[in-house]
Amino acid sequence: MEKQKITENFFYVKTRDRVGGTFRSDVYRKEGGLFEAYSYYIQDEDEAIVGFAESDDDEEAVKRSRKEWKAEHTNLLIK
Repeated sequence: MEKQKITENFFYVKTRDRVGGTFRSDVYRKEGGLFEAYSYYIQDEDEAIVGFAESDDDEEAVKRSRKEWKAEHTNLLIK
């Protein structure tokens, strides 16, 4: 996971899903050391957030934000 640092408390990472879409996850460090990650598809015109997570570890926050999207998408496919 290559981090693109913007400021001391903000960076983003780009990752790909199995279909080939590119996720961007914006990660913010809050006071107290907690990280918030917001993930979305870069290709979407409105760049709607598809996942959100918090963790005390930045990489874990990114993983959880993507898992939230996967779980939601899987539930939609099952219905």
